[in-house]
Amino acid sequence: MAEIFVLAEEELLIGFGMIGIKGAAIFDRDDAITAFRSVVRDKRYSHEGQTFDLSDCKMLILSEDVSDMIGEELLEWQLSGDFPLIVGKSMEEIKGTEALEREILEDARKRAERIIRKAEESARLLGVQTEKKIEEATTALVGEYQAKKRIAELEMLSRLPLEKARLDISYRDEMLRKALKGALESMNPRLFGLWCVKRLACQAELVRNSRARVLVHGLDSETMRDIEALFGQGSDISIEEVPTMKARGLVVEPMDTSYRISITEKELLEWLLDEKRGELAAALFGSSA
Repeated sequence: MAEIFVLAEEELLIGFGMIGIKGAAIFDRDDAITAFRSVVRDKRYSHEGQTFDLSDCKMLILSEDVSDMIGEELLEWQLSGDFPLIVGKSMEEIKGTEALEREILEDARKRAERIIRKAEESARLLGVQTEKKIEEATTALVGEYQAKKRIAELEMLSRLPLEKARLDISYRDEMLRKALKGALESMNPRLFGLWCVKRLACQAELVRNSRARVLVHGLDSETMRDIEALFGQGSDISIEEVPTMKARGLVVEPMDTSYRISITEKELLEWLLDEKRGELAAALFGSSA
């Protein structure tokens, strides 16, 4: 690639070659027009099997004779302001590299100034547009937030009575269960035993007609005798003390696992809550409960 290219007479090319600048020799007007168009439009130049890539060419130097040959085409290209920059001078005016560098630097400075001015204006306009967009977006977000906040507040207010009622019910149920558990723990063992035997008697026929184990825990001796009497001698019912049972009471398990009967403090608690909740709550919290 070449950033500087020359179209001039053959003898001038020798001088440019000495300072490392490549170019093409021009012999007549047709050569000049063809070469000029190839450089500025096609961004490449081919001659005698050699091709120059001029896609990065920033400056095209023309000798005075070549400038005269292409005439109007040169003027038209200079007015377009596109790259490459056209420099049309004689070899005597650009003999040294210092003069050429000064010209390149001056042109680059002017172009840089134009680019900077354009960039500054673009940045200013972009800044104004950005500030406006930020302001609009902020206003929209604030409005959306306020709307959602209001909806959330209304929804929360609408739920407060229900939430209060739910918490009150949950609290009363917890207190009622706690009070009942305390009462059952201090309940006369004989009274609890009688309740167990009464509940078992309701299903005694089912138990008698099967081979089963009656697992008991925490029952007094009189209750144990009542259970034995319920099924009589010679039955296939065995009664076993099981200290590892979690709750006081009894559990009936048939050998064929066709049913299971559980009569413990847990069932008594649930039965009281189902059948006597209102009375218990009134006694615990007052008649308004």
